[in-house]
Amino acid sequence: MKRLWSHVLFFTALAGSAFGSISFLTSPNAVIDTVNWGNIGADGTLFSDGQTVTSGLGNVTTIGLGTQPELGGLTSVVCAAVPVNCSWPEEPSGYNVGDTLLWLEGLDANQNPVGTGPLTLSLANAVYGLGAYIQSTSAGAFTATLALYNGASLLGSHSYSSDVVGDPLFLGAQDTTNEITKAVFTVTACGSFACDPNDFSADTLDIFGSAAVPEPSTFALSGMLLAVGFAVRNRFKRGNQ
Repeated sequence: MKRLWSHVLFFTALAGSAFGSISFLTSPNAVIDTVNWGNIGADGTLFSDGQTVTSGLGNVTTIGLGTQPELGGLTSVVCAAVPVNCSWPEEPSGYNVGDTLLWLEGLDANQNPVGTGPLTLSLANAVYGLGAYIQSTSAGAFTATLALYNGASLLGSHSYSSDVVGDPLFLGAQDTTNEITKAVFTVTACGSFACDPNDFSADTLDIFGSAAVPEPSTFALSGMLLAVGFAVRNRFKRGNQ
């Protein structure tokens, strides 16, 4: 009986491995929902560690800060050529004029700016995929990572590198299973003198729908594995009669 169960578990694991795979993205996928940081407030509005923002379709998203989270952060609107009620300079790509960003920067006791990243975004409802543009506050090239979780379980992570001038960089992922509940955006290095990797901004969080239907070969493989599993089960049943 133990040998029978070991075969069943083996084939279940193989069949399951055809699902739940993650593809990391460098540009947005088909967006079905967004979390707009403009819902926090106008340019320069203070937000705190643990602040919640609800997406257009009602998915409550909690903001988590890393370094000195008690300092919070600020909303920052991307400026046009003629700046009005904004604080983030116009960018050639990635960030759109008028977008509201999360700026992960607070002031310490001496009124010095301090980065409060990495940025953790936790969603009340699991999603198939998500992503956002980020940019280091310091000028020049930077590198970053995106880590995805289901609860406390790491699903996967990926490293990214910006262009030489440090334009906004898209960090995103698409899963074949509706299982992503948390994303951690981290700037790992920045190039300018005395830069602070924890001081960066993040644009609107895009949420993606389900991935494309698996190829017929995937269904064929799953069916074959299930058929073999039943055959093994029946063989053991006949042998025990």
